[in-house]
Amino acid sequence: MKFTLKSSLKYLVSLVFGIALFWWLYREKNYQDLYDRFQNINMFWVAMSGVTALISHWARAYRWKIALKPFNLHVSTFRAMLAVMVGYFANMIIPRIGEFARSGILKRTDDTPVNISFGAIIAERAIDLIILMLLTGSVFLLEFDKVGTFVLDKLQSTSGNLMLKVLLLSAVGVLGLSVLFILYKYRARFKENFIYNKGKEFLEGIKEGILSIKELSTSDRVRYVALTLCIWVMYFLMSYLFFFSLEETSSLGVKCGLTTLIMGGIGMAIPTPGGMGSYHIFVSFCLTVYGLEKGLSSDFALLMHSTQSLIVIILGAISLVITMIIILNKKESPSEPEDVEANIYR
Repeated sequence: MKFTLKSSLKYLVSLVFGIALFWWLYREKNYQDLYDRFQNINMFWVAMSGVTALISHWARAYRWKIALKPFNLHVSTFRAMLAVMVGYFANMIIPRIGEFARSGILKRTDDTPVNISFGAIIAERAIDLIILMLLTGSVFLLEFDKVGTFVLDKLQSTSGNLMLKVLLLSAVGVLGLSVLFILYKYRARFKENFIYNKGKEFLEGIKEGILSIKELSTSDRVRYVALTLCIWVMYFLMSYLFFFSLEETSSLGVKCGLTTLIMGGIGMAIPTPGGMGSYHIFVSFCLTVYGLEKGLSSDFALLMHSTQSLIVIILGAISLVITMIIILNKKESPSEPEDVEANIYR
């Protein structure tokens, strides 16, 4: 009961936070303008963006399947894809539950041990995090002049005393250094802290997950890397191709598409249901940096997030129904070989 109450409170806080962020960004929105803009959207480029999303989902499922091979677990790409889509679908409702849902689904359909399949997910998340960090650093270096100029202009145009701003920034710096000093001085005590130990276990799990990739054969290792690159190229194209769906954003270039990918990824990493609010704010800010009017930037973020979410909802719901049918059939005929259907899809 205590666990249920804690989980419910965490979800409630996440939901309220997402709604608050969404409301803050769109509180003054003229929805007639948004409707008019939606009427002029080029659905061909929306569909192309959707196709790249589907390819990325397939690549993630196939990569997961390969990661399970060293454990002598042979899962069909079809069932791995079902689990991935159900996981995405679950994330739309409860943040961060998708990874557990993926492992649970594969356990029910293919008797895959949860600890092994979840370990593979931890590995892929660690690799994706490293790639996101590398891309973020690259974009920051490539677009430093544009982003830096935008931030400085905002600081100069903001009303208020410049000295007050300097004092506030100095106070933040002093506070940060103080926190670091306290953490260092009392590091031995912090090592006994529950949160510290959980964080340490998480980092160790990431390390073990990355090292587990070394167990793959050479050919599978090549496939794993190729699929990882495919996923991120598709993520980029999801944003870049969507630019062409609106006349006002069709002239935005590759660098803007890359920056949008990074900012959208950071927004989705914030624990709100389906990136609600957080994704919109980060993408809207990104497009504003590239000269788009604030209203157009927020409209683009809403349109893109809505179309991608719709794909996840539809495919996730279909995948959930198919998964339930597979599980029910498995219960009704336990004596039949479980790998017959899997071989069909391999």
